[in-house]
Amino acid sequence: MSNIIVNILIIVHAVAAIFMAWPFYALILTGERSKLEPPFNIADDLQENIIRAQSYRCLVYQISLLISGITIIILKTDGELLQTLQTNLRILAKVLLVVLLVCMNIYMVFYLQERIDKNIRLFPENPRVAPLIAKYRGRRRWMAAVCLWYVLMAVILGVQAWVSFGQNFIIVSAVIAALFVLRAYQRLSPFGWL
Repeated sequence: MSNIIVNILIIVHAVAAIFMAWPFYALILTGERSKLEPPFNIADDLQENIIRAQSYRCLVYQISLLISGITIIILKTDGELLQTLQTNLRILAKVLLVVLLVCMNIYMVFYLQERIDKNIRLFPENPRVAPLIAKYRGRRRWMAAVCLWYVLMAVILGVQAWVSFGQNFIIVSAVIAALFVLRAYQRLSPFGWL
């Protein structure tokens, strides 16, 4: 019975990780919008609605990933969570990355997005808020890039929990992931990896 529960949790864990692909698409969406100038219109409303809704969903996926991951560790180590985190730095790093993801998303959902929405509502009466909107959107875009790197690293470290490729592999993978994120941040990726 315990193996069935662990297997179900692994599936939930993997699906939650897949659904956290949002930071890449957030970079694409915000990159496309940054090509346009004010005034703010229905396209802005649509974009903000998509980002707001998906950020909430992503937060649920991140929390699911954290809970399922910790539960898997507890079940596979007979309750030795702290000892496992102390002795397996890769798992500790992954847990910390997911905690950082949750914290960043909470900041984006409950602080940054609120500021963007408020200033967009103010824009028709006060066009001087446009630079403030651009500033908050720029910060959100940068945070989406950081979140994307965290997600990629969490996946790389998650694989390491099952199959060890060595420290050099992790370092090279981290650099490649960072270069990909930087490229996605600086310009749109019309053909995925290319």
